[in-house]
Amino acid sequence: MYGVGVRNGISVGIDSIVTLRSAPEAPITTIIANYNYIAPALATLPVPGQIVHGTNVINRLNISLTDANGISRPLYLINPNDLITINGQVYVVTSPVSVYTNYVSVSISPTTQQPAALYSVTLHRP
Repeated sequence: MYGVGVRNGISVGIDSIVTLRSAPEAPITTIIANYNYIAPALATLPVPGQIVHGTNVINRLNISLTDANGISRPLYLINPNDLITINGQVYVVTSPVSVYTNYVSVSISPTTQQPAALYSVTLHRP
Protein backbone atom coordinates (compact mmCIF):
# COMPACT_ATOMS: atom_id res chain seq x y z
CA MET A 1 0.00 0.00 0.00
CA TYR A 2 1.42 3.40 -1.03
CA GLY A 3 -0.59 5.66 1.20
CA VAL A 4 -3.51 5.90 3.53
CA GLY A 5 -6.16 8.57 3.52
CA VAL A 6 -9.18 9.28 5.61
CA ARG A 7 -12.47 10.19 4.03
CA ASN A 8 -15.68 10.63 5.98
CA GLY A 9 -14.04 9.01 9.00
CA ILE A 10 -13.10 5.87 7.06
CA SER A 11 -9.47 4.87 6.41
CA VAL A 12 -8.85 4.26 2.74
CA GLY A 13 -5.77 2.46 1.38
CA ILE A 14 -4.33 3.58 -1.93
CA ASP A 15 -2.49 0.89 -3.87
CA SER A 16 -1.21 3.02 -6.71
CA ILE A 17 -1.67 6.36 -8.35
CA VAL A 18 -0.93 6.78 -12.03
CA THR A 19 -1.06 10.12 -13.78
CA LEU A 20 -0.54 10.23 -17.52
CA ARG A 21 -0.07 13.57 -19.19
CA SER A 22 1.03 14.58 -22.62
CA ALA A 23 2.24 17.99 -23.60
CA PRO A 24 -0.64 19.93 -25.12
CA GLU A 25 -0.32 20.96 -28.74
CA ALA A 26 -0.01 24.68 -29.30
CA PRO A 27 -3.18 26.07 -30.82
CA ILE A 28 -3.12 27.22 -34.42
CA THR A 29 -3.11 30.98 -34.83
CA THR A 30 -1.66 31.42 -38.31
CA ILE A 31 0.36 29.07 -40.51
CA ILE A 32 1.70 30.23 -43.88
CA ALA A 33 3.19 27.55 -46.12
CA ASN A 34 3.88 26.91 -49.79
CA TYR A 35 1.84 24.14 -51.42
CA ASN A 36 1.39 22.87 -54.98
CA TYR A 37 -2.38 23.08 -55.53
CA ILE A 38 -3.97 20.82 -58.14
CA ALA A 39 -7.62 20.38 -59.15
CA PRO A 40 -7.91 17.05 -61.00
CA ALA A 41 -11.20 15.49 -62.10
CA LEU A 42 -10.78 12.71 -59.52
CA ALA A 43 -9.45 13.39 -56.01
CA THR A 44 -6.29 11.50 -55.13
CA LEU A 45 -3.98 11.26 -52.16
CA PRO A 46 -1.60 14.21 -52.10
CA VAL A 47 2.12 13.72 -52.53
CA PRO A 48 4.35 15.70 -50.15
CA GLY A 49 3.91 19.43 -50.70
CA GLN A 50 0.55 19.10 -52.43
CA ILE A 51 -3.11 20.07 -51.98
CA VAL A 52 -5.60 18.06 -54.04
CA HIS A 53 -9.04 19.62 -54.71
CA GLY A 54 -10.78 16.99 -56.83
CA THR A 55 -13.80 17.91 -58.93
CA ASN A 56 -15.55 14.68 -57.88
CA VAL A 57 -15.28 15.66 -54.17
CA ILE A 58 -15.51 19.41 -54.60
CA ASN A 59 -16.14 20.14 -50.90
CA ARG A 60 -12.85 18.58 -49.67
CA LEU A 61 -9.19 19.47 -49.73
CA ASN A 62 -6.65 16.67 -49.29
CA ILE A 63 -3.58 18.40 -47.85
CA SER A 64 -0.17 16.83 -47.34
CA LEU A 65 1.21 17.13 -43.80
CA THR A 66 4.49 18.21 -45.43
CA ASP A 67 4.56 21.51 -47.34
CA ALA A 68 6.39 22.19 -50.63
CA ASN A 69 9.51 23.22 -48.67
CA GLY A 70 9.65 19.86 -46.86
CA ILE A 71 8.43 21.26 -43.52
CA SER A 72 6.03 19.11 -41.47
CA ARG A 73 2.89 21.09 -40.58
CA PRO A 74 0.49 20.35 -37.64
CA LEU A 75 -2.59 20.27 -39.86
CA TYR A 76 -4.26 17.67 -37.62
CA LEU A 77 -5.00 20.68 -35.35
CA ILE A 78 -7.40 22.20 -37.91
CA ASN A 79 -10.87 22.81 -36.42
CA PRO A 80 -14.26 23.76 -37.84
CA ASN A 81 -14.46 27.49 -38.63
CA ASP A 82 -10.70 27.78 -39.25
CA LEU A 83 -9.92 29.67 -42.46
CA ILE A 84 -7.74 28.45 -45.34
CA THR A 85 -6.74 31.02 -47.97
CA ILE A 86 -5.49 29.87 -51.38
CA ASN A 87 -4.91 32.37 -54.20
CA GLY A 88 -7.04 34.97 -52.40
CA GLN A 89 -10.00 32.57 -51.97
CA VAL A 90 -10.96 32.10 -48.33
CA TYR A 91 -12.34 28.66 -47.46
CA VAL A 92 -14.10 27.99 -44.15
CA VAL A 93 -13.51 24.57 -42.58
CA THR A 94 -17.01 23.10 -42.11
CA SER A 95 -16.41 19.94 -40.07
CA PRO A 96 -13.68 18.17 -38.07
CA VAL A 97 -10.64 17.23 -40.12
CA SER A 98 -10.03 13.60 -41.11
CA VAL A 99 -6.43 12.69 -40.28
CA TYR A 100 -4.49 10.04 -42.20
CA THR A 101 -0.85 8.95 -42.11
CA ASN A 102 0.58 11.56 -44.50
CA TYR A 103 -2.29 13.98 -45.09
CA VAL A 104 -5.51 15.49 -43.80
CA SER A 105 -8.84 15.73 -45.58
CA VAL A 106 -10.70 18.95 -44.86
CA SER A 107 -14.35 19.80 -45.62
CA ILE A 108 -14.60 23.35 -46.94
CA SER A 109 -17.01 26.03 -48.13
CA PRO A 110 -17.17 27.56 -50.68
CA THR A 111 -16.03 24.92 -53.14
CA THR A 112 -14.43 27.18 -55.78
CA GLN A 113 -11.40 25.55 -57.40
CA GLN A 114 -8.23 27.47 -58.20
CA PRO A 115 -5.83 27.16 -61.15
CA ALA A 116 -3.08 24.60 -60.57
CA ALA A 117 -0.01 26.42 -59.22
CA LEU A 118 2.39 26.80 -56.31
CA TYR A 119 0.64 29.03 -53.73
CA SER A 120 1.46 30.55 -50.40
CA VAL A 121 -1.39 29.03 -48.37
CA THR A 122 -2.58 30.61 -45.13
CA LEU A 123 -4.33 28.70 -42.35
CA HIS A 124 -5.84 30.99 -39.74
CA ARG A 125 -7.94 30.46 -36.63
CA PRO A 126 -10.15 33.52 -36.14
